[in-house]
Amino acid sequence: MDDNWMEVFLDAKGFWVSGTSALARRWGMSNPDTERLSLRFVASGPEDPRALFFLVWESIAPHKAPQGVDGLTSHPLYTHLSSVLQPLYLLVTLTDGRFFLERYRTSDQPAQWFYQRKPALSSNVGTAKETNRPQSQRAGDLFRTFTRRYLSRFCISNDIDALRLGESEAHPPLILELKKPTESIHEWKPYIDDCANYMYLKTLAQKRGLDFRVIAYNRNSRERVGLFWNVECDRPNRRATGVRYRWALVSPEQALGPIPPSTQTGVSHRRRQR
Repeated sequence: MDDNWMEVFLDAKGFWVSGTSALARRWGMSNPDTERLSLRFVASGPEDPRALFFLVWESIAPHKAPQGVDGLTSHPLYTHLSSVLQPLYLLVTLTDGRFFLERYRTSDQPAQWFYQRKPALSSNVGTAKETNRPQSQRAGDLFRTFTRRYLSRFCISNDIDALRLGESEAHPPLILELKKPTESIHEWKPYIDDCANYMYLKTLAQKRGLDFRVIAYNRNSRERVGLFWNVECDRPNRRATGVRYRWALVSPEQALGPIPPSTQTGVSHRRRQR
């Protein structure tokens, strides 16, 4: 799957964009079009003070895993990432349906690894939510499928869509949640289903000295994007009934810069899943 225009743009601006060939190339992957890297996190709930963070290496031949893991965990980028996202683990999804997480594990064995570190993940296991939304998720996402089958339905498990560990005034550190609606960005509003994720990422950003923003964009239009910030839900979990925010239609470049002076207040009660 080719990186879309927004992913290419963000990579050029110094972002690590989860699941893209550009991120794989940053890490020196030999086959960046097939061996993808993604940034994930799992928290037992909105109040969990310490999430588990993962660099997920996707769709790897089983025999490549041990040596590949050694190479990635000794990479300077891994050291840099682990200084911000702690604790950080490397998890490999294998082409035979298994995982490599410190050792080879069958499709269900990582559950005990998670339960030992966060016992709350072993309660109320499973979810009715879809495991792969074709419009926004990669097909065959074994990690996502695993978390939704074997971890608590109240947990928060998601990608960190784009992360920039900025070291200059021109490129400040940012965490971005990216939305790719099929409807026009002029009409799009945040879903309350995402409140748990929004609020956890916002808290994470504050703790790590980062800024959190949501960017909505259309695949076939590069002139304007929807920039959303100061996102606040009436409840920081899936029982939320409304989300308030500030927003503006801006150029992609402006979405990464200072907050524009001309903004609007919005509120949404949209729910994706019934």
